[in-house]
Amino acid sequence: MPKVTKPKTGGQKYDIYLVNKLKDLHGEIVTVTDKTFSIQPKVALIYNFIYSLKLNSFLNADVLITNSRMYPRQYLFLKILKIFSKNIKLIVIHHHYNYKVKSGLTRKIHRYFELRFLKGFDLIIIPSRYVKNETKRLFPEKALRLLEIAFEKSSDLQVIKKHPEPNLLYIGTIESRKGIHLLIESLKEVKEDFQLKLVGAFKNQDPYYLMLKSKIEEGHLEDKITFCGRVSDEQMKDYLKEASIFVFPSLHEGYGMVMVEAMSYGLPVIAFNNSAIPFVIKDKHNGLLVENENIYDLTAKIRQILSNEALLKKLSKNAQSTYKNIRKFDDLNLEIELFYNELIDES
Repeated sequence: MPKVTKPKTGGQKYDIYLVNKLKDLHGEIVTVTDKTFSIQPKVALIYNFIYSLKLNSFLNADVLITNSRMYPRQYLFLKILKIFSKNIKLIVIHHHYNYKVKSGLTRKIHRYFELRFLKGFDLIIIPSRYVKNETKRLFPEKALRLLEIAFEKSSDLQVIKKHPEPNLLYIGTIESRKGIHLLIESLKEVKEDFQLKLVGAFKNQDPYYLMLKSKIEEGHLEDKITFCGRVSDEQMKDYLKEASIFVFPSLHEGYGMVMVEAMSYGLPVIAFNNSAIPFVIKDKHNGLLVENENIYDLTAKIRQILSNEALLKKLSKNAQSTYKNIRKFDDLNLEIELFYNELIDES
């Protein structure tokens, strides 16, 4: 897996949690990251050769667990490994289909390699029901294990504001898959007062970030939209406490953990109706679902919630109720232990 000192995404949080729980149950687990190698090339395909040079390090393993996003780095390597270690059990954690966020010829190439990468594993661990359904459709005979994402118990839920301010919040990576360009386009037509904070790491010279800045200037939204960059956990909590509405214009999600985390603060979610999002957001109950990639509908839904305090309060209350009833870590821990015991029994 790539080197992760501090998880930036829900997927990274899940992977680290799962690996640490397995280490608690079985101490003899070796974690291989980019930092393991003295060379860290920028071209992903080269990692196949670097892994192959370290082949002997993997031959004594009974089980190898990796992440499906590693298919450009490990596609060839795992084929070589299977030749020299026929008894090794290969397991992959699969959060979402990466090819679905590509287009044109690039999409076809990624689809080819991603699906064939997944096909080579003995077991696929899946953290969401949406991805499980998709995978069962694509690989009806493949062994799947649902270890669904879970969340912390919280006895200190945020008190829902009596008179909420029109503060919109987005948390996530600043990249095209997250649909931020569509959100900014939609806000050009919002007449109600609002402030939007975009929380997530970005690079000043990144083309997508520069395009977003240009859109903000075109719409004269400089005094309404703020890029906050990557922030500490404490700062994140402050932003969540200050916000009243969570906007999440993502174009594809395997789960969307950040939506659930936002709901713990009583924030209703406005999001496009695609991929895993309707598994979490129930329209007019804990948020508003928007026709996929329709900026006019997104404008309408934002204006609807900004102009209707009664609706906002109802959605806020239901959002927090959703979080209270969401699956918790105790449930996941039991399932991880059961999964581990089955692995041991098979060894």
